Amino acid sequence: MPKRKQIKRHRSQVPLLLSTDIAGIFALNPQLFYQLMQTLDADCCHIDGVEFIPFRFSQHRAHLALDKLNIPIIGIHGPIAWDTPDKSLLEKIYTTPFSGVMSSIKTTLNLTAKIKPRYLLFHEPDLDQCCFTQQLTSYLKQESTPIILLENVYRPNSLQISVNKTKRLLNQTQAGIMIDLVHLLREVMEVFNCFSNYHRQLNPDNIDQYWLKMLVAMDEALDQIPAAGLHIPLGSNRDSLPWELLKEKHWRQLAKLFDKHQNRLIALTLENQHLETVFSMNKKQFPAIIKDKKKKIETLLSTGVL
Repeated sequence: MPKRKQIKRHRSQVPLLLSTDIAGIFALNPQLFYQLMQTLDADCCHIDGVEFIPFRFSQHRAHLALDKLNIPIIGIHGPIAWDTPDKSLLEKIYTTPFSGVMSSIKTTLNLTAKIKPRYLLFHEPDLDQCCFTQQLTSYLKQESTPIILLENVYRPNSLQISVNKTKRLLNQTQAGIMIDLVHLLREVMEVFNCFSNYHRQLNPDNIDQYWLKMLVAMDEALDQIPAAGLHIPLGSNRDSLPWELLKEKHWRQLAKLFDKHQNRLIALTLENQHLETVFSMNKKQFPAIIKDKKKKIETLLSTGVL
């Protein structure tokens, strides 16, 4: 079968990354992740590397596989922020297992020192924890450290909080924000409960309003900081974007915003929210995942987002 002709990326100077989240917590089939990367790279557009999520049970094996397959790790995703003051006791109980599958801050910093990625990402509430802040401050005293990016989460005003904390970090190191589009969409919709499926509150009549509010919030945040990355969830669960409601005009609006802030962007990261790959991706799921990814990436390419 002949190789499909790639669509030229609109912003090829900004690294395009694929998150390793789709490999799953146990990442039992790293060769499938490699096959996914190779297929998307050949059939859609060039992918520069990955944002590596070091899960506690697979980070060593996954890192070795990426190294062996010569896949660049350009960013590292730190532990999940779960014990935030705004969460109810029930939410904390629900999210505790998720924090347990992630590597500790100590392991993440040691891994970062070894890999030397371009950026290291944390969720903004992490900086509210004294133990975390002490370890990060000590780490930043080293001679060479990556850009620290703070990601907005499901809580009120999280994007501006991320900006404010980034400004303080700039006194110690290079820093910026990682804007997660779903997290921000939920913020402007005021849907913060982790049990809520925000998709159910969206429809053709209100998507324009919320999308515009999201873009305005992004624009205001990007005007305040020197560097930023974007998380673009390509998956199919409730933590992904509402793809069925988003039209060409919405993507072109986003692309226009990216054009304005082109010089601030250091990474566009494709996340992969799929319930069926939580533990590990397998061959049975693979054809449907490939089809889904290609369709969405081609949309982002044709509208100038990527």
